[in-house]
Amino acid sequence: MKVSKTKGRAPASPGLLHERNLYRDLVASLPAGVYRLRVTAAREWVDREWVARLATNYSIEMASNAFCRILGVTQAQRRANVQIVADRIHPDDRADFIACNVAAMKSLTKFRWVGRILKGREVRWVEFSSVPRPLENGDVLWTGILQDITERRQMEAKLLEEQKRIDIILATVGDPIFVKDNDHRFVLVNRAFYDMLGLEKKDVIGRTLGESLSAAEMRHFLAVDRRVLDSGSTELCEEVLTNKNGVKMTIVTKKTRFLDDSGNRFLVGAIHDITAHKQVAEALRQTNEQLESRVRERTSSLQFLAAELTRAEHKERRRIAHLLHENLQQCLAAIMFKVHELKASSKGGPALQTADHILLQLEEAIELTRTLATRLVPPVLHQFGLRPALETLAQEMATQFMLAVKITGLRTFRLPSDDTLLFAFDAVRELLLNVAKHSGVKSAEVRIRPAGRKRIAVEVRDKGKGMARNRRKTDRFGLFSIRERAEAMGIGFDITSRPGKGTCVALFMPIL
Repeated sequence: MKVSKTKGRAPASPGLLHERNLYRDLVASLPAGVYRLRVTAAREWVDREWVARLATNYSIEMASNAFCRILGVTQAQRRANVQIVADRIHPDDRADFIACNVAAMKSLTKFRWVGRILKGREVRWVEFSSVPRPLENGDVLWTGILQDITERRQMEAKLLEEQKRIDIILATVGDPIFVKDNDHRFVLVNRAFYDMLGLEKKDVIGRTLGESLSAAEMRHFLAVDRRVLDSGSTELCEEVLTNKNGVKMTIVTKKTRFLDDSGNRFLVGAIHDITAHKQVAEALRQTNEQLESRVRERTSSLQFLAAELTRAEHKERRRIAHLLHENLQQCLAAIMFKVHELKASSKGGPALQTADHILLQLEEAIELTRTLATRLVPPVLHQFGLRPALETLAQEMATQFMLAVKITGLRTFRLPSDDTLLFAFDAVRELLLNVAKHSGVKSAEVRIRPAGRKRIAVEVRDKGKGMARNRRKTDRFGLFSIRERAEAMGIGFDITSRPGKGTCVALFMPIL
């Protein structure tokens, strides 16, 4: 008769053995250490007595090989010393480890502790995590896992240092910087961003700008963000937004897409607040408009005064011409009549010769007054226009100064006013007088040509001595006077001259 080796117990079924083997394989294959503690009840759990109670109240019923490997002990050492876990705790973390254990036993809630252990001379970070199961006899079974998290803690420390460096960089950047995820929610911003919008971190991180922007502004922002996220392009755009305090700001934002290692899309942007710049630009624009308005008013006033001066000058010329024609000529004619009477009553001799001499001088005086009156107010200028008047002037210049003047170019055109007509004639006459006096040549040309839409240029050309560049504006009073009058009347004035190459003075005038 056979005697069973498991006295008093039925042999395990093949199915149960299979499940046990699966359990052992699962525990052995886990990278984390698996353990089970049995803790008997104590009258009171206090920190100062916890270590002393380890030998009497604690027992490690099961611990995987990974558990021992993480602590740096063997299974035999673990079985021989129930305090072996507490002995491995770093001295600086021991008080916290004891306090967490006591608190867990008092509350019978999940135990979790993260801290350092000493594995020989090496310091490692570990995490204990276990859950309680109270038994009917008052004992508590604690089933948990032990993980070596040293690499994770080192990575977290590196990330923390990196985050500190990023925070320092972001804090030193004066312009607002932000990072958004694919859903347009902020994941990172700097202090300048909060200050710009008048918000706090809780109002920004993980949220969109929808609460701070109007619907129209939000649509514009989202359209730009989506375009950058989808296309990967970089955009520099000017936008207007309203902060929490209701203040509108004009900003320039540079947005670009960033892809992390997992291919997730983020929008990185830098903002430059140009509100003050815009305000200054607007103030400058308004100031410029005011200045331009004043310049226009001043120019209009100068043009009016210049025209008035021209009209006054010609009015005075007509008055003098009238005096010459109507008064002086009549006086001279009356004197001539009396001289003729004296001559008729004379019986010859010296008196007759004197009378003939006086009559000859009176005829010359009458002709001179007639010529002066015509020059002061050329009748052909008002009757036929500028071109015929210039042709008459050319004849006078040939007679008086032996200067051959050739008139070329346009024949038919109409100047906008008598003031422009009078100025143009006076200016050409003054310029031809300059040629006669200073050029050293005996010929000149007056050319009338188109100079753009509704404009003509009247040019006075000679091939004489010319002028140096630095002498064109001030050396000749006639040129200076013509320039000042032309600018005051809104008529263009230009001089082209080189020593020995001649001179060309051009007047640019509007026509109808």
